[in-house]
Amino acid sequence: MSALAEQIVLFSDEESGACLAFIVPVALDLAALDHRHIVLPYGFLEIDRLTLDLLVTVEQSRFEFDRGKGFDLALAVENYVTRQRSVVVRQTDSADVAVHDLRGGGPSDQDRAEALANGTLLRIFTDPWVQAHPVTGDPQRTTGVVFAPPDWTAKPNAGEEDDSSSP
Repeated sequence: MSALAEQIVLFSDEESGACLAFIVPVALDLAALDHRHIVLPYGFLEIDRLTLDLLVTVEQSRFEFDRGKGFDLALAVENYVTRQRSVVVRQTDSADVAVHDLRGGGPSDQDRAEALANGTLLRIFTDPWVQAHPVTGDPQRTTGVVFAPPDWTAKPNAGEEDDSSSP
C-alpha cells in the first residue's frame, strides 16, 4: 500500500472527507519458486506468473487535534543558571496556575522530525478488512507493482507492458 500512497495526493479539502477508488495492477512472479505446480486429475498446471487488478478505495478526512484546547495559558520556563525546566499552565475552567517540573532532555531529534506540524498530511493504513464504500465514478489506474520471491516486497512494474486499455 505504500507504493500506492506515493501516487495519491491530497484530493479533497472538505471537512466531511472524500472517497476515491484506484485500480492497482498487481503481478505475482512465481517463476523462481520450485513448488509452483498444481496437481490435476489429467496432469499438472505450472504457474509462472499471476496478474490481477486490485481495486483499492481510499477515504480521506480532516483530522484536527488541539493539544492546548483546554488551556488558557501554557508556558515553558527554563532557568539557565540552575538548568531547571518547568511548565506553567492554567486550564480554561480554573483560575489556578500550576507549575510542573520537566525531567529529561526534551524531545530527541527523531521525535522532532516525526512530529506533525500544521498542514501536514498524515497517512494512516487501516486493517485490510474494513467496511468498503461503494465505488462511484471511474477508478483511477495507478502504476503496477510486482511481487517476487525471495522477499516478496513490492517493486514497481518496470519494463512491463501497460495494460491500461483493459476495463
